[in-house]
Amino acid sequence: MVNIKAVEILKKMIEENKLLPLDDLKIDNIEELMKKMDDDKFCNKFSYVCDEIKRLRNDPPGQFRYRIPIKERKLIKDIEEEIYFRVYDSCEDDDLLIYYDDLSAYISDDFGIIAESLYWGYNNKWLNALLNEYIEHRIPGGELREIEGNLCDILMDYYLKCNKS
Repeated sequence: MVNIKAVEILKKMIEENKLLPLDDLKIDNIEELMKKMDDDKFCNKFSYVCDEIKRLRNDPPGQFRYRIPIKERKLIKDIEEEIYFRVYDSCEDDDLLIYYDDLSAYISDDFGIIAESLYWGYNNKWLNALLNEYIEHRIPGGELREIEGNLCDILMDYYLKCNKS
């Protein structure tokens, strides 16, 4: 089931610094963080989710996100780009730029797969844990504690919690 509203809410929360507020993120050791993001357990779970989304998307060979209408495809791409540049631009040390380039790409990919999963209504316990790490203002890596539930419900619960006033 396609759910563009959830993707729009994800983008709004990113724009409002409710997800990935870089001022709250402490990157003490970027090399160690990159190792956790390169961990086989993390990468295998990420690849599995990507393969499931590709199966749902059923794009023709050589066509990325072809089965997603242009407006929605652009929204997902905007999320990925905003995240990438937000992380990359947060680097304050020229010697660390190469790490921040990789970190930006990893986090951008995380948000891209979260956005596409929301769009397609895809659910996975590991993916729920991935989103939860960002909700908790942590950059995920290594083995995540999987969470039962519906990805969209997790996002919406957090959205409502953030907007309670």
